[in-house]
Amino acid sequence: AVVFGGIVTFIGGVLLVMSFTG
Repeated sequence: AVVFGGIVTFIGGVLLVMSFTG
């Protein structure tokens, strides 16, 4: 559960950075 949450947070962070860097 904890690992899955970490993966989701990691993917969310990557998408957020990608949206900022364009």
